[in-house]
Amino acid sequence: EEEDQLDKYKRKYESLTKWIEETALKGQILRAGISKQLIKSPCAIVADMFGWTGNMERLAISAAHQKSNDVEKNYFLNQKKILEINPSHAIIKTLLQKVEEDPNDPEAKSLMVTLFETAKIKSGFMLKSPADYAEIVEDLIHKVYDIPKDVPSDSGDDNDNNDEAENDENDSKDDEQSEHDEL
Repeated sequence: EEEDQLDKYKRKYESLTKWIEETALKGQILRAGISKQLIKSPCAIVADMFGWTGNMERLAISAAHQKSNDVEKNYFLNQKKILEINPSHAIIKTLLQKVEEDPNDPEAKSLMVTLFETAKIKSGFMLKSPADYAEIVEDLIHKVYDIPKDVPSDSGDDNDNNDEAENDENDSKDDEQSEHDEL
């Protein structure tokens, strides 16, 4: 029964997994597939059968006695991972719908890249470019809160608030000093 359900999911999500492999994450993953284990997360990154886990990669990178150009280490560090998706998750269902409507949708690709980078973090793998991921997160915040990205910050308001905070702090110090003098 479980295998039948898995086969059903594989057929239903075939277009999405193919799109992930060939378009959204082309060259970044070994393959995309349906997870049998995920319950809460939309996706996860797993190592191939003989590949290194995220923890093993971190250990190999941080080893104090490592050779500078260790061919074996570089081989394992550069192996592509497997992306497993959770077919029951609302985000994955929405992504499937978006991709079926328009496989060239830039928002769908952006969502998949964000999910991939987040899954790498959750699965213990290191990001190749934390700055790029931070930019993705900032873009999401701008979009969710409808904050224009090209508007410069207004530094004048911040200084006014800081002056008020400093005055309040000085007033409370004066009050403490006068109480201390009275004692």
